[in-house]
Amino acid sequence: MLVSEVGGAGVLNPDAGSNSDPGLTLPRHVDGLIELSADHVQVWSMQAQEDLIVDGDASLEIWAAVAGYDPAGLGVLRVGLASCETLLASCTTLGASDLLFVQAEHPEFAHLVVDLGSVAATVPAGSHLVVAVATPLMSTHDLWISYGTSTHPARIWII
Repeated sequence: MLVSEVGGAGVLNPDAGSNSDPGLTLPRHVDGLIELSADHVQVWSMQAQEDLIVDGDASLEIWAAVAGYDPAGLGVLRVGLASCETLLASCTTLGASDLLFVQAEHPEFAHLVVDLGSVAATVPAGSHLVVAVATPLMSTHDLWISYGTSTHPARIWII
């Protein structure tokens, strides 16, 4: 079941006002996903209009590259799936994973599917199903992510 397309502005660089990098820059950070409202975390949320039963193998499909497309770079993308009572607070982790990739294997953005494991939960009506991504210090570089465009679609899957 496709839970949601990960929305975007339809442009490769949604933070163009901050930098000219060809994607959204996620700086390496020691805190990972601890604070969802932090600047180094990208969050997508879907509010449940009625109780949402989440039961199956969860994954996030997204595009990422190490900053500068450095072929010596090792990218690490940390992804979490949570049920939150309010938009970014009182959250329960449903699944989480780190995905490592070698930039030398990709000329630009790597198409990644991050396995979040088997999930069995109910997101109560009014609560939020939240996906968050960050770059942990294990990554050799900051990461650029791309999503929400015709060339770089992103999706949350629960099968």
